[in-house]
Amino acid sequence: MIQLYSKDEALYRRLDEIGIAYRGVTEIDADEEKVFVSDAESLPELHRHYPSAKVLVLSPMPNFLEGVTLLQQGIRGYGNSYMQKAHFCQAVATIENDAIWIYPELMQELIAQGAKAVVSNEDVLGSLSIREREVAKELEKGLSNKEIALALAITERTVKAHLSSIYEKLGVSDRLALAVLLRS
Repeated sequence: MIQLYSKDEALYRRLDEIGIAYRGVTEIDADEEKVFVSDAESLPELHRHYPSAKVLVLSPMPNFLEGVTLLQQGIRGYGNSYMQKAHFCQAVATIENDAIWIYPELMQELIAQGAKAVVSNEDVLGSLSIREREVAKELEKGLSNKEIALALAITERTVKAHLSSIYEKLGVSDRLALAVLLRS
């Protein structure tokens, strides 16, 4: 069961609509170890009461600027309040496992915004095969797996295999962490 810390009644109705079990919490009865779901307006108050809380912010119209701002404020997840139940559950599980969850388009935009420079850090890429380097460079441009596959004339399954190998070799867990590493 998640903890809902929000003044947005529409968010309560949406969770009821998709069948998510929640409990509305106040600063008195919340369990800071569990994931909180909030709207952006309630976030400052939530952080004031629970500075180390893991928070998933849901917005009826998520956008890049709001997402980046909220991530800088320490949230652990950001998504559309109208997302399907399966995606919502995936977001909560990801956050419970101390990872960050954002909707795919925001992740691609974050990568693309930071991909102004070409991958040039040979220390980072040194352990990769030539093809893995090509996949990494395409990922840094903010391309999806399908777009990478088209750009390199390989299958999407091959892209996924290369990415798994890259993550393992470079000690990162996901494409956002890889993009950040490539730009450092």
